[in-house]
Order: sequence, then C-alpha cells, then structure tokens
Amino acid sequence: MNTMPWDYWQENGEPKPETQEILHTLEAVLKSNPNHPGANHLYIHTVEAVKPELGIAAAVRLANSPPIQH
Repeated sequence: MNTMPWDYWQENGEPKPETQEILHTLEAVLKSNPNHPGANHLYIHTVEAVKPELGIAAAVRLANSPPIQH
C-alpha cells in the first residue's frame, strides 16, 4: 500500500490489479480476526475513495474497540 497510497482505483471505479491483492489480504485477515485494528484501519483507507460504504463495518468495529495501549 505504501507504493501507491490512496491510488487504489481506476478512473472507471474498478480496482487496480494491486488493489485486488490488498483487498484479498485484508479480507482474509478480517475473516480470521474481525477486530484486528490495523486491518480494519487499512481496509477503510483502501475503499474510502470509491466505495466508502464498504468500510462502514470496519469503522464500527474500530469505534467499538478498546484503545491500543503501548
């Protein structure tokens, strides 16, 4: 994601080839650990530009999760 920040979608709204891999990876992590804060955060950023409604569930999970303590 660092090599193409906020540039995950083509002009026609379709995901770029790299975006498919990003989404697949994040969705796999979220399937096994739905409350993973990093995966939820990155998922929101991946979809926000073109399909923000896809990030609503991730945003709700983040809003309801306890703060990370270091």
